[in-house]
Amino acid sequence: MTGHSWLFEHLRTNYDPAWHDPTVGTDGDMSIRTQGLSRWHNYYIEGLNFLIKEYGIRGLYLDGVGYDREIMKRIRKTMDRAADSCLIDFHSGNAFEPAYGLNSPANNYMELFPYVNSLWLGEGYDYNSKPDYWLVEISGIPMGLYGEMLQSCGNAFRGMVYGMSTRYYGSCRPMNIWKLWDYFGISGSEFIGYWDDANPVKKGNDEVLASVYLQNDKAMIAIGNWTDKDQIINLDIDWKKLGINAKNAKIEVPEIFELQSPAMADLKKLNIPASKGLILIIKDSF
Repeated sequence: MTGHSWLFEHLRTNYDPAWHDPTVGTDGDMSIRTQGLSRWHNYYIEGLNFLIKEYGIRGLYLDGVGYDREIMKRIRKTMDRAADSCLIDFHSGNAFEPAYGLNSPANNYMELFPYVNSLWLGEGYDYNSKPDYWLVEISGIPMGLYGEMLQSCGNAFRGMVYGMSTRYYGSCRPMNIWKLWDYFGISGSEFIGYWDDANPVKKGNDEVLASVYLQNDKAMIAIGNWTDKDQIINLDIDWKKLGINAKNAKIEVPEIFELQSPAMADLKKLNIPASKGLILIIKDSF
């Protein structure tokens, strides 16, 4: 693979072609991969600093990363010093294939995760895989990072178990989940995953998992079904951990357009649809 003809004509050998966009200008936009630590990155970082200060950009979208941890640290510092509230969003497809060295992005780029704000691990991921795969390979939640889904728009219920939504991209429309977040008031919630001993919810079914978004007087429970059959569960809640008086609790199945309809909830006999899930909101009514 030689990449764009300009590269082959002028560089000829000893280069590795990268992204090429033929729609830019008359000759197209072509790039080459650089070493993980190179003096070229000084120009990159100073250019980023200039764009933030002079043109007001406040974010960086990285589709894969060709530099190392030291460069990423400098980028993070440069952005934070240049302006407030700069964000870095990182995207990668699933590189666990022979052509890419059988190395998953979550492992390959883990040293960079402390310096980014969000993840979009997209192409080639299997959203029908087991929960451990979701936790380790897809979600950013073990690193405290919000993540988004791509392949076939993901799975809204399973995603919520890991603090994820799909991205507004292609035919994917996450607005219904966003409206749920606004309705509940998700900002400032404490997220308690199903794997955490502090989780106040027990279900008695290993194929169904539940994570909790906890506020002072309310909680949202995201339940995901990892089987291809409906599951009936008994939701056992530790009301003391939840911080809500059981006698005053109002249990709601909120409407989520195209995902679930409003309904009465019987915690002792909850039906969790196959390969999907259920979202509950519990409020202290006093």
